[in-house]
Amino acid sequence: MTTPQHSKHHLRNKLASWSRWLHIYLSMVSFVIVFFFAVTGLTLNHTEWFSGQERIAQLKGSVETKWIIAIFMCVRPGSRNDETNQGCLAL
Repeated sequence: MTTPQHSKHHLRNKLASWSRWLHIYLSMVSFVIVFFFAVTGLTLNHTEWFSGQERIAQLKGSVETKWIIAIFMCVRPGSRNDETNQGCLAL
């Protein structure tokens, strides 16, 4: 015959067992994910380690003046000027 005390003890042991199992396997999956990002970070940021020769890329482009002004004035082009905006870049 099982007593209520024995039942609680069994439930607690079962919960601890499941928690350990879950912790172990979630940790293994998390380690694989972190390891993946570490390896890809190294390979993407240090291409000269793997190709034997560093490649330099030069890009050219242009930005409309109204977008640059909008960033520093804290307004979007085409919207009304809101002086109370607190997220402004000040130079």
